[in-house]
Amino acid sequence: MCIRTCLITSLALMLTGCGDVSVQADADPASCDLASIDRTALAAAQETGFDTIDTILFNRTALTLSHCLGHPDPAIRDELAYATLTAMLRSGKADPALLLSLRETLYNTLDAPDPDGFAHPFAALILSEVARVDRVTPYLSADDRQAMVARATTFLESETDYRGYSDSDGWRHNIAHGADWLMQLALNPALTDDDRALIYQAVGSQVQAGGGHAYIHGETERLARPYLFAAMRGTDATELWTERVTALADPSPLETWNDAFQSEADLARLHNLKAFLRILLVNIGNSENPALQAMQPAILATMQTLP
Repeated sequence: MCIRTCLITSLALMLTGCGDVSVQADADPASCDLASIDRTALAAAQETGFDTIDTILFNRTALTLSHCLGHPDPAIRDELAYATLTAMLRSGKADPALLLSLRETLYNTLDAPDPDGFAHPFAALILSEVARVDRVTPYLSADDRQAMVARATTFLESETDYRGYSDSDGWRHNIAHGADWLMQLALNPALTDDDRALIYQAVGSQVQAGGGHAYIHGETERLARPYLFAAMRGTDATELWTERVTALADPSPLETWNDAFQSEADLARLHNLKAFLRILLVNIGNSENPALQAMQPAILATMQTLP
């Protein structure tokens, strides 16, 4: 009882400007009000699975952390906000009211400008956790779930920031985080074939990347996951997969992929495409799932056409 009281008191002080300070006022108070957070108390609460925090304080803490996902300091953005929010959402303590509030807060983040390039990818990453809770313990309506699929696919399709890791800045990783969001949705048995079709299309739009970017931070593996998980729950025949994989390998604006050897940007596209197809093949080869096996002939045939 003493432990519970002390932790609740400590976390309450964390959010009201009293107590020990481990994040100083370098945080922007307009967007990340963590000037008085007690990280020690928060870590201690996490060790208990957040059993020592009442619902009101749990929800308030989560929403406060959600405003720190765009912080330029990776210690605050990654280690505090993202890691703690993920633990909170996986603890089983997040109620539907909090999850819906987080969803709207993070949607608003995606709709707002992101000059430093951190807020959008980390909002997408936490939205993947919001989607995961719905997969494990459904709380979204069918319309809200479909709307989230539309949001997630639009995010990935429209992304043009291909930055991954920086020694000075830490992670951005828009493509990978968008793919993670789609992966959690693809795993949800409540999705429809139309939802899965949107996921295939969104992933396919980023397989080759843009701007001459070659994936080097694990993006290709992350893109393959929602593609494969969506396929595992689908019933598409080999003929449809032939159309999909052919579209993935479209060399446009080149006439053929043989022309790629005259361009760094096109060589990067070819590299990304081949890596994606190989990852699909490796995973299909290790699976007895008939839906995945239906993809294999189309992938093999397409790879034989690539230089």
